[in-house]
Amino acid sequence: MKLARRHSFRLPGISLVETIVSVGVLAVVIPLALAAMLKASGIGASARADTRAPAIADFCMVELRAAREGNSNYFPKIDAGKDFGSGGSFLSLGFERDGSVIGEISQAQYSDGLSNLDDKKVHFIAKISGRLDTETREVDLVTVEVEVEYPASRDEDKRSVTSFHTKLP
Repeated sequence: MKLARRHSFRLPGISLVETIVSVGVLAVVIPLALAAMLKASGIGASARADTRAPAIADFCMVELRAAREGNSNYFPKIDAGKDFGSGGSFLSLGFERDGSVIGEISQAQYSDGLSNLDDKKVHFIAKISGRLDTETREVDLVTVEVEVEYPASRDEDKRSVTSFHTKLP
């Protein structure tokens, strides 16, 4: 006696439930992965700025010393023992991504932010000011503040700032 075989009409493949679960998992995982990549990019930019900032501040101090002697490439002569950049004015320089100087930046450009200067992309801005230290009586010292800000294209109140302070005789 021969038994009748049942034929299964189930074809191999993916069911509707498996498809919906897969799409749900992707809907959760993809935005999280993109957010993590964006955060990592921001941390990388911050680390790059923190690495470049001391060299930029050092370059600014070299230019200030040259300006005291009247030999600066970017600043006018600055008299020893005098304030500079006080009363809302300041000196400002633009720097490329690798930390090399591009040139002087006007106060209007500083406030509004800028992307290019002399056909070069500006990544960092150094804002420099100095005020006479009246507490030190023996020597006329000027307290110098150098603020390295990034990204240069943003308005001044939306930039990240790293500040350096020193005294200049």
